[in-house]
Amino acid sequence: MNTEILAIHGGPKAVEFPPKSFAWLSNEDVESVSELLISQKLSGFLAQSGASYLGGPNVVNLERNFAERYQTQHAVSFNSWTSGLEAIFISVDLPKGSEVIVPSWTMSATVASIALADLMPVFCDIELETFNLNPQRALELITPRTRAICVVDIFGQPANWPEFRRIANDHNLILIADSAQTPLANVQGESPLYFADLGGFSFNRHKHLQTGEGGIVLTRNSEYAARLRAIRNHGEVSAPEVQMKHRKLIGHNWRLGEVEALLANRQLEKLPLMVDARRKAALTLRNELKEFRGLRLPNTLLDAEHDYYILGMHFDASTAGFSRDYAIEALRAEGIDFVIGTYCELHEVLVYKDFRCGNLDVTNKLNRSEFLGLYLCGYQFDEVLISATLKAFRKVWQEHS
Repeated sequence: MNTEILAIHGGPKAVEFPPKSFAWLSNEDVESVSELLISQKLSGFLAQSGASYLGGPNVVNLERNFAERYQTQHAVSFNSWTSGLEAIFISVDLPKGSEVIVPSWTMSATVASIALADLMPVFCDIELETFNLNPQRALELITPRTRAICVVDIFGQPANWPEFRRIANDHNLILIADSAQTPLANVQGESPLYFADLGGFSFNRHKHLQTGEGGIVLTRNSEYAARLRAIRNHGEVSAPEVQMKHRKLIGHNWRLGEVEALLANRQLEKLPLMVDARRKAALTLRNELKEFRGLRLPNTLLDAEHDYYILGMHFDASTAGFSRDYAIEALRAEGIDFVIGTYCELHEVLVYKDFRCGNLDVTNKLNRSEFLGLYLCGYQFDEVLISATLKAFRKVWQEHS
């Protein structure tokens, strides 16, 4: 069999030109932002009661549009999803030291938000097939100190939300959705936010809907919503007395600007098209990559739709004939800069090492040798890039055939 010389050994790259970044913004978006800049009205917030307590017109429109799209009563925007997460854990008003079950396989902001609210993260393992929190393992970790479960919809795939809703109901727990990477995915036709008590999405620079920074929290609970609005806008001096008279609460400046809100509004309209582009690219890649020895493409849950922020795979070195680390090094040399080999092991981060852990066998195994992923969200996966990506995989695999 003729094999091309790998780029790692001095051969030509499979991806000849740097992949194009995904085009989140159109010319019309740029014109709209220019008009807003000319108006000089870059924020509508003031730390006082009245209309300015809720922000400017673009913020108000964004929150109304999200509430309507996700069929919930309240949407509260923030200057980042990290701010939104921390506000969530403050707003639920749990006793200091209460335990919150959470995966270690998630971005650090999820766990930091719990700890910063004087709550105790409890690290739970994930499912091998979905990379999401394992309901049975979560159930085993519940103690009298457990007050909440924070479920992360990782890589664009929704978790087993019906089961987590049942567990939360049976044990009187608050159910929180960190759906930062998963704006349109659903289970049984319902968004994760349908099942959760509160949760939301990120507008960070590399998400499906991105405004640079930003995030939004959705909830049906009016008390939580009042606290969220107070927390983001200096609530101790600005919150309407009728809403906050029974609550002593110090707020922050976690307010979203008008430019970011305008961009989020415009992208919300285009969100189905943007997510569909990732889904189509993922389907094409899945159909081809599943034939590569040592690669296994996990299935989604039944009755679920995946947004494919990342295309996650399992790598078996013994079957492939080479290590996961070599595969990553060789693919990157071919120009596949968007390949990843590990995700997060927050239970190994020094500041979190003293928190309680369950059995994390799957998390550890995936990180140490078996996980391989392609970051889809940030690139224009047209036919040229998809073809070049598959060519890179073929080169690396054929070297060891």
